[in-house]
Amino acid sequence: MTIIILAFVAYYLYNFTSPDEQPGEEDISQEIPSGSSEETVEPPQTPAPFKHKIQIEILNGCGVSGIAKIFQSKLREKGFDVVNTENYLEKGKVNWKVKNTFIIDQIGVSEQAKMVAKSLGIPLTNIENRKNPGSIYDVSVVIGKDYKKLISE
Repeated sequence: MTIIILAFVAYYLYNFTSPDEQPGEEDISQEIPSGSSEETVEPPQTPAPFKHKIQIEILNGCGVSGIAKIFQSKLREKGFDVVNTENYLEKGKVNWKVKNTFIIDQIGVSEQAKMVAKSLGIPLTNIENRKNPGSIYDVSVVIGKDYKKLISE
């Protein structure tokens, strides 16, 4: 019974008294005299908002075995999140006849596609915008037969 009464009193004091009346709190608003060697303490800063990593898939459109893994390593070294590598499909069939490497902007955020293109040396004119609300990737990189010049950069 005593515990219940103490809990009630603590609850009441905490919730129904003004901050000036709450027990155990000291007034710490004393001013520091000018010329004092004490430093002022700044309030903690709010953490930066969560930065979304671009989700990338790399698609082999040239037919060279292992090429998607090479591009995956290159992009990961630059801090990108490559979450998938596979063959490029068109109309349900593998297409290994892609002449020039290109980027597909899957979600309509062209800045992300441009960042990926610049990091690989792909011309910005090789970016296709295909707003695909069902895509789990932000950007797709389709590797074409011009891959050798992109690897050397």
